[in-house]
Amino acid sequence: MAANINSGSYDEGLCKEVSQALSAEGHEMARLIECPHEDLPDAATLRQAGVDALAVFGGDGTVNGAMRQAKGWDGHMLVLPGGTMNLLSRSLHGDVDSETIAQRYAQGRIKLARMPVAEGEGEIALVGVIAGPTTAWGDVREDMRHFNLAEMPGSIAEAWTKTFGGAQVQLDGTGEPYPALFIEPKMDALRITGFTAEGAGQMFAHGLSWLKGDFREGPHEDLGMREALEVSAADGKPVGLLIDGEEAEGSACCHFRHSLSPIDFVYTAEECLANPDL
Repeated sequence: MAANINSGSYDEGLCKEVSQALSAEGHEMARLIECPHEDLPDAATLRQAGVDALAVFGGDGTVNGAMRQAKGWDGHMLVLPGGTMNLLSRSLHGDVDSETIAQRYAQGRIKLARMPVAEGEGEIALVGVIAGPTTAWGDVREDMRHFNLAEMPGSIAEAWTKTFGGAQVQLDGTGEPYPALFIEPKMDALRITGFTAEGAGQMFAHGLSWLKGDFREGPHEDLGMREALEVSAADGKPVGLLIDGEEAEGSACCHFRHSLSPIDFVYTAEECLANPDL
Protein backbone atom coordinates (compact mmCIF):
# COMPACT_ATOMS: atom_id res chain seq x y z
CA MET A 1 0.00 0.00 0.00
CA ALA A 2 1.13 3.53 -0.79
CA ALA A 3 -0.15 6.22 1.60
CA ASN A 4 0.33 9.99 1.37
CA ILE A 5 1.17 10.84 4.98
CA ASN A 6 0.95 14.57 4.20
CA SER A 7 -2.71 14.24 3.29
CA GLY A 8 -5.18 15.88 5.65
CA SER A 9 -7.06 12.55 5.75
CA TYR A 10 -4.06 10.35 6.56
CA ASP A 11 -4.70 8.03 9.50
CA GLU A 12 -2.14 5.40 10.47
CA GLY A 13 -4.77 3.43 12.38
CA LEU A 14 -7.06 3.38 9.35
CA CYS A 15 -4.25 2.03 7.15
CA LYS A 16 -3.79 -0.83 9.65
CA GLU A 17 -7.54 -1.55 9.64
CA VAL A 18 -7.56 -1.72 5.84
CA SER A 19 -4.56 -4.04 5.90
CA GLN A 20 -6.29 -6.28 8.45
CA ALA A 21 -9.49 -6.38 6.37
CA LEU A 22 -7.50 -7.52 3.34
CA SER A 23 -5.40 -10.01 5.31
CA ALA A 24 -8.53 -11.61 6.77
CA GLU A 25 -9.45 -12.74 3.26
CA GLY A 26 -5.95 -13.85 2.27
CA HIS A 27 -4.64 -10.63 0.71
CA GLU A 28 -1.45 -9.93 2.62
CA MET A 29 0.07 -6.44 2.37
CA ALA A 30 3.68 -6.67 1.20
CA ARG A 31 4.65 -3.31 2.73
CA LEU A 32 3.47 0.24 3.45
CA ILE A 33 5.08 3.00 1.39
CA GLU A 34 4.87 6.40 3.08
CA CYS A 35 5.02 9.03 0.38
CA PRO A 36 6.31 11.61 -0.28
CA HIS A 37 9.18 10.54 2.02
CA GLU A 38 9.45 7.30 0.06
CA ASP A 39 9.30 6.97 -3.70
CA LEU A 40 6.22 5.47 -5.29
CA PRO A 41 7.04 2.03 -6.76
CA ASP A 42 7.80 1.69 -10.45
CA ALA A 43 6.81 -1.22 -12.68
CA ALA A 44 10.11 -3.08 -12.17
CA THR A 45 9.85 -2.82 -8.37
CA LEU A 46 6.27 -4.11 -8.37
CA ARG A 47 7.11 -7.02 -10.67
CA GLN A 48 10.17 -7.99 -8.63
CA ALA A 49 8.10 -8.01 -5.42
CA GLY A 50 5.44 -10.19 -7.07
CA VAL A 51 2.74 -7.63 -6.30
CA ASP A 52 -0.52 -7.94 -8.23
CA ALA A 53 -2.39 -5.04 -6.56
CA LEU A 54 -1.28 -1.59 -5.44
CA ALA A 55 -3.59 0.09 -2.92
CA VAL A 56 -3.21 3.88 -2.82
CA PHE A 57 -4.49 5.84 0.19
CA GLY A 58 -4.32 9.48 -0.87
CA GLY A 59 -5.86 12.18 -3.01
CA ASP A 60 -6.47 12.17 -6.75
CA GLY A 61 -3.02 13.64 -7.45
CA THR A 62 -1.29 10.89 -5.45
CA VAL A 63 -3.21 8.21 -7.34
CA ASN A 64 -2.26 9.84 -10.63
CA GLY A 65 1.42 9.87 -9.66
CA ALA A 66 1.29 6.21 -8.62
CA MET A 67 -0.34 5.24 -11.92
CA ARG A 68 2.25 7.04 -14.00
CA GLN A 69 5.12 5.61 -11.99
CA ALA A 70 3.78 2.06 -12.37
CA LYS A 71 3.13 2.32 -16.12
CA GLY A 72 4.07 -0.94 -17.81
CA TRP A 73 3.14 -3.10 -14.81
CA ASP A 74 0.40 -5.70 -15.43
CA GLY A 75 -1.24 -5.45 -11.98
CA HIS A 76 -4.15 -3.27 -10.85
CA MET A 77 -4.70 -0.29 -8.57
CA LEU A 78 -7.10 -0.08 -5.63
CA VAL A 79 -7.98 3.55 -4.83
CA LEU A 80 -8.82 4.41 -1.21
CA PRO A 81 -10.21 7.85 -0.22
CA GLY A 82 -7.39 9.70 1.53
CA GLY A 83 -7.47 13.16 -0.04
CA THR A 84 -9.46 16.38 -0.02
CA MET A 85 -12.19 15.73 -2.60
CA ASN A 86 -11.64 12.04 -3.46
CA LEU A 87 -13.51 12.44 -6.74
CA LEU A 88 -11.73 9.43 -8.21
CA SER A 89 -12.58 7.15 -5.31
CA ARG A 90 -16.22 8.21 -5.49
CA SER A 91 -16.40 7.41 -9.21
CA LEU A 92 -14.93 3.94 -8.64
CA HIS A 93 -16.61 2.96 -5.37
CA GLY A 94 -19.35 5.45 -4.54
CA ASP A 95 -19.34 7.60 -1.41
CA VAL A 96 -18.06 4.91 0.97
CA ASP A 97 -15.13 4.63 3.38
CA SER A 98 -11.85 2.76 2.98
CA GLU A 99 -12.89 -0.19 5.15
CA THR A 100 -15.96 -0.83 2.98
CA ILE A 101 -13.86 -0.69 -0.19
CA ALA A 102 -11.28 -3.06 1.28
CA GLN A 103 -13.99 -5.54 2.30
CA ARG A 104 -15.55 -5.47 -1.17
CA TYR A 105 -12.14 -6.08 -2.72
CA ALA A 106 -11.24 -8.87 -0.31
CA GLN A 107 -14.57 -10.61 -1.01
CA GLY A 108 -14.11 -10.37 -4.78
CA ARG A 109 -17.02 -7.96 -5.36
CA ILE A 110 -15.02 -6.07 -7.98
CA LYS A 111 -14.46 -5.42 -11.65
CA LEU A 112 -11.07 -4.65 -13.20
CA ALA A 113 -10.94 -2.26 -16.14
CA ARG A 114 -8.97 0.58 -17.69
CA MET A 115 -10.26 4.03 -16.80
CA PRO A 116 -11.09 6.74 -19.35
CA VAL A 117 -8.54 9.55 -19.20
CA ALA A 118 -7.79 12.94 -20.74
CA GLU A 119 -4.31 12.81 -22.26
CA GLY A 120 -2.23 15.75 -23.49
CA GLU A 121 0.56 18.20 -22.73
CA GLY A 122 2.61 15.29 -21.42
CA GLU A 123 -0.05 14.64 -18.75
CA ILE A 124 -2.73 12.04 -18.02
CA ALA A 125 -5.82 13.09 -16.07
CA LEU A 126 -8.06 10.53 -14.39
CA VAL A 127 -10.56 12.94 -12.83
CA GLY A 128 -10.08 15.84 -15.20
CA VAL A 129 -8.18 18.91 -16.34
CA ILE A 130 -9.00 22.47 -15.27
CA ALA A 131 -7.55 25.04 -17.65
CA GLY A 132 -7.57 28.79 -17.12
CA PRO A 133 -6.84 31.53 -14.56
CA THR A 134 -9.30 30.26 -11.95
CA THR A 135 -6.87 27.44 -11.19
CA ALA A 136 -5.54 29.98 -8.65
CA TRP A 137 -8.44 28.91 -6.39
CA GLY A 138 -6.56 25.64 -5.98
CA ASP A 139 -3.98 27.54 -3.88
CA VAL A 140 -6.77 28.76 -1.58
CA ARG A 141 -8.00 25.20 -1.11
CA GLU A 142 -4.46 24.00 -0.32
CA ASP A 143 -4.05 26.73 2.30
CA MET A 144 -7.29 25.56 3.89
CA ARG A 145 -6.23 21.91 3.78
CA HIS A 146 -2.94 22.67 5.53
CA PHE A 147 -4.47 25.24 7.91
CA ASN A 148 -2.30 28.06 6.52
CA LEU A 149 -4.70 30.70 7.85
CA ALA A 150 -2.12 33.47 7.60
CA GLU A 151 -1.74 32.85 3.85
CA MET A 152 -5.44 32.62 3.02
CA PRO A 153 -6.28 36.35 2.66
CA GLY A 154 -3.49 36.74 0.10
CA SER A 155 -4.45 33.55 -1.74
CA ILE A 156 -8.10 34.62 -1.96
CA ALA A 157 -7.18 38.10 -3.20
CA GLU A 158 -4.89 36.66 -5.87
CA ALA A 159 -7.51 34.12 -6.99
CA TRP A 160 -10.14 36.89 -7.21
CA THR A 161 -7.78 39.09 -9.27
CA LYS A 162 -6.78 36.30 -11.65
CA THR A 163 -10.35 35.18 -12.23
CA PHE A 164 -11.48 38.66 -13.28
CA GLY A 165 -8.22 39.98 -14.74
CA GLY A 166 -6.40 36.90 -16.04
CA ALA A 167 -6.41 35.84 -19.67
CA GLN A 168 -9.59 33.88 -20.41
CA VAL A 169 -9.41 30.56 -22.26
CA GLN A 170 -11.24 29.41 -25.36
CA LEU A 171 -12.25 26.04 -26.73
CA ASP A 172 -10.76 25.34 -30.19
CA GLY A 173 -9.88 29.03 -30.54
CA THR A 174 -13.47 30.09 -31.07
CA GLY A 175 -16.58 30.85 -29.09
CA GLU A 176 -16.97 32.43 -25.68
CA PRO A 177 -13.95 32.97 -23.42
CA TYR A 178 -14.11 31.44 -19.93
CA PRO A 179 -12.10 31.89 -16.74
CA ALA A 180 -11.84 28.09 -16.66
CA LEU A 181 -12.67 25.03 -18.74
CA PHE A 182 -13.10 21.61 -17.15
CA ILE A 183 -12.18 18.61 -19.31
CA GLU A 184 -13.64 15.45 -17.78
CA PRO A 185 -12.96 11.96 -19.18
CA LYS A 186 -16.11 9.90 -19.59
CA MET A 187 -16.44 6.40 -21.01
CA ASP A 188 -16.63 7.34 -24.70
CA ALA A 189 -15.42 10.95 -24.91
CA LEU A 190 -14.34 14.06 -23.01
CA ARG A 191 -17.07 16.20 -21.43
CA ILE A 192 -16.33 19.93 -21.61
CA THR A 193 -17.66 22.44 -19.08
CA GLY A 194 -17.14 26.20 -19.17
CA PHE A 195 -17.09 27.93 -15.79
CA THR A 196 -18.47 31.46 -15.63
CA ALA A 197 -17.64 34.38 -13.32
CA GLU A 198 -19.65 37.36 -14.52
CA GLY A 199 -19.85 39.76 -11.63
CA ALA A 200 -19.33 39.50 -7.90
CA GLY A 201 -22.25 37.12 -7.35
CA GLN A 202 -20.96 34.41 -9.65
CA MET A 203 -17.41 35.02 -8.47
CA PHE A 204 -18.49 34.41 -4.88
CA ALA A 205 -20.36 31.25 -5.88
CA HIS A 206 -17.38 30.01 -7.86
CA GLY A 207 -14.91 30.65 -5.03
CA LEU A 208 -17.25 29.08 -2.49
CA SER A 209 -17.47 25.89 -4.56
CA TRP A 210 -13.66 25.60 -4.43
CA LEU A 211 -13.57 26.18 -0.69
CA LYS A 212 -16.29 23.57 -0.12
CA GLY A 213 -14.12 21.05 -1.94
CA ASP A 214 -15.95 20.48 -5.23
CA PHE A 215 -15.29 23.06 -7.95
CA ARG A 216 -17.93 21.44 -10.16
CA GLU A 217 -20.66 23.08 -8.09
CA GLY A 218 -19.65 26.54 -9.35
CA PRO A 219 -21.59 28.44 -12.07
CA HIS A 220 -21.01 26.67 -15.39
CA GLU A 221 -22.21 25.89 -18.92
CA ASP A 222 -22.23 22.50 -20.66
CA LEU A 223 -20.13 22.64 -23.84
CA GLY A 224 -20.73 19.09 -25.02
CA MET A 225 -18.59 16.02 -25.67
CA ARG A 226 -15.41 15.77 -27.75
CA GLU A 227 -12.94 13.06 -28.76
CA ALA A 228 -10.21 15.71 -28.91
CA LEU A 229 -9.97 19.43 -28.30
CA GLU A 230 -7.76 22.48 -28.14
CA VAL A 231 -7.56 25.09 -25.36
CA SER A 232 -5.82 28.43 -25.81
CA ALA A 233 -5.45 31.64 -23.80
CA ALA A 234 -6.51 35.02 -25.16
CA ASP A 235 -3.10 36.58 -24.47
CA GLY A 236 -1.14 33.80 -26.18
CA LYS A 237 0.70 32.86 -22.97
CA PRO A 238 0.96 29.31 -21.55
CA VAL A 239 -2.32 28.06 -20.12
CA GLY A 240 -2.45 27.33 -16.38
CA LEU A 241 -3.57 23.76 -15.68
CA LEU A 242 -4.68 21.62 -12.76
CA ILE A 243 -4.24 17.92 -13.56
CA ASP A 244 -6.25 15.88 -11.04
CA GLY A 245 -5.83 18.79 -8.63
CA GLU A 246 -2.07 19.24 -9.15
CA GLU A 247 -0.66 22.37 -10.79
CA ALA A 248 0.95 22.16 -14.22
CA GLU A 249 1.72 24.58 -17.01
CA GLY A 250 0.53 23.91 -20.51
CA SER A 251 1.59 25.44 -23.80
CA ALA A 252 -0.05 28.47 -25.40
CA CYS A 253 -2.26 26.05 -27.31
CA CYS A 254 -3.03 22.89 -25.32
CA HIS A 255 -4.29 19.72 -27.00
CA PHE A 256 -6.12 16.93 -25.17
CA ARG A 257 -7.64 13.68 -26.39
CA HIS A 258 -9.75 10.87 -24.98
CA SER A 259 -7.81 7.73 -24.08
CA LEU A 260 -7.60 4.90 -21.53
CA SER A 261 -5.39 4.53 -18.47
CA PRO A 262 -2.21 2.45 -18.84
CA ILE A 263 -3.19 0.31 -15.82
CA ASP A 264 -6.35 -1.48 -14.67
CA PHE A 265 -8.31 0.02 -11.77
CA VAL A 266 -10.58 -1.72 -9.27
CA TYR A 267 -14.29 -0.79 -9.51
CA THR A 268 -16.60 -1.78 -6.63
CA ALA A 269 -19.65 0.52 -6.95
CA GLU A 270 -22.80 -1.46 -7.78
CA GLU A 271 -23.56 0.65 -10.88
CA CYS A 272 -20.02 -0.01 -12.13
CA LEU A 273 -20.28 -3.75 -11.59
CA ALA A 274 -23.52 -3.77 -13.57
CA ASN A 275 -22.06 -1.78 -16.48
CA PRO A 276 -21.10 -4.19 -19.32
CA ASP A 277 -18.95 -1.52 -21.00
CA LEU A 278 -16.34 -1.64 -18.22
